[in-house]
Amino acid sequence: MMENCPGFPESRTLIWHFPNRWDHNGTGIAPHSAIRKGDYKLIYYHAARNVELFNIAQDLGETRTLFDSRRAITKQLADELPAFLKNTQAQMPVFEGTLEPVPLPDILF
Repeated sequence: MMENCPGFPESRTLIWHFPNRWDHNGTGIAPHSAIRKGDYKLIYYHAARNVELFNIAQDLGETRTLFDSRRAITKQLADELPAFLKNTQAQMPVFEGTLEPVPLPDILF
């Protein structure tokens, strides 16, 4: 994917954090955080507390989650993602009613 980008390290970890609904109707992309490392991408959906893992080199469309079959890489990425979010003091969404923040994905393991 990045083969035409000289100097771009393949080992670079990419993290994004999107704690809000994408559109005003809530029909867009759900609030989530994600981490990509090598061929793997882990997505943590905040409200559902659901984790999905994809090998984007083999499944660019992200149609087959590897959560159950690749537990070691899932755990590794699920540990790295909240470490980054904590370090950067990223704001987490809160549950309606309780106003408690959504837990980070590391507590799921």
